[in-house]
Amino acid sequence: MRKITVIIAVILIISACFTINFKKKYDEVTEEAQQVKTETKYVVKEHNGEIAVFVGEDKIPVKILNIDFDGLREYDKQQFKKGLTLNTLYEVLLLEEDFNS
Repeated sequence: MRKITVIIAVILIISACFTINFKKKYDEVTEEAQQVKTETKYVVKEHNGEIAVFVGEDKIPVKILNIDFDGLREYDKQQFKKGLTLNTLYEVLLLEEDFNS
């Protein structure tokens, strides 16, 4: 009976260690993912005569927006030449919708 109690105690201690390590690793990964999520910015700017969306400082656009660059007011053209930084893809879609309505 004493052997069984010792074996159960050892199993519980080992499983507790695994649980603690798993929780610690999960928290680290979750924190890293949250940090990446909050750091991701979208830059919307003129690119080869079109309005393009870039992730961060990437040089290749991830999307070309349906906005007629040539038909924009001069002020808007200047803003897109500088680049607009947005926090979410939802904001990018709202911007595209605003220029198409």
